[in-house]
Amino acid sequence: MESQLGHSTLTALCHDIEAAIVLKSLNSLKRLYFKPGSNESLKAALREQNYKERLARLITANLNEQWSARQNCFQLDAVKVYSKATELPLIVFIHIPKTAGSSFAGSLYKNYKGGALYEIPSEQLHDREALQCSLNERLENLQAVTGHSSFYLRIDQLVERECCYITILREPVDRLVSLYYYLRSIADANPVGKQIVEQNMSLVDFAQSRFDLTTDNPMLRMLTGSDTNSITWGACTQEMLENAKSNLLHYFDFVGFTDEYSEFLPFVSKQFGWNTEEEKLNINADRKSLQEVDPEAIKLIEELNSFDVELYRYAKSAFSLRTNT
Repeated sequence: MESQLGHSTLTALCHDIEAAIVLKSLNSLKRLYFKPGSNESLKAALREQNYKERLARLITANLNEQWSARQNCFQLDAVKVYSKATELPLIVFIHIPKTAGSSFAGSLYKNYKGGALYEIPSEQLHDREALQCSLNERLENLQAVTGHSSFYLRIDQLVERECCYITILREPVDRLVSLYYYLRSIADANPVGKQIVEQNMSLVDFAQSRFDLTTDNPMLRMLTGSDTNSITWGACTQEMLENAKSNLLHYFDFVGFTDEYSEFLPFVSKQFGWNTEEEKLNINADRKSLQEVDPEAIKLIEELNSFDVELYRYAKSAFSLRTNT
């Protein structure tokens, strides 16, 4: 009975794969039609097709992993020979601070050398025109882009390449605690860390301080799709949250989580054929664990970063299955 069920499931899965291939070809047309003045109904239809494609990809990947693990009888044949780098999807890593992003970026540096990797400089983080020029100058050899950039830059619109978006999220309170102790540890070289030490700021003081936007829903700010540098501390909105959720669902191929990093890195490495080992960078041994943080402080941080809390919970429920093997 189980083998019959497995056969029917795999048959249905093959149909899903065929549908995903068709949807993929439709998705490749979206750049052509997503231009000012395009028919709005066509835009809506293509967005819906893109959504269905990603959903089909998610379902197919999870079913394939489950059946491969149980019976080792079904594998996708995705072997293709690429004659040049520009035929490959361009990896775009959105590096949110204190999420294990430095460790992941380290893997990119190990696997993409000789001009294959571009780290976005700080002066281009809010300058799409300058970034576009830099990317297209390097596009022939470029395979990956990284940096503390936001989705607002929309690199997929700046280059004539399919883009593969990747990011890593972290539980918001844990992220802010890690950031606080990290900045204190580099006070000699970091102005924010210096201010924390000179003013003898506690974790709560830092969470409530308004001089640094990295304490105000930073994951939301980097994923919402608009330039939030001009949005003042405490001014994030529900609309920004919904945009960030939609962007994760519709544009990101890989969404990892700091507490699953040991599983996430091998999973992504397998997809791209990377030769890499996990290496944890910027680890601060002197920081407190969440269990050592005052519950009232945790509650306050959650309230101040309520949008990040909701975004993280949404992402966990929607994407953590992608790395279950």
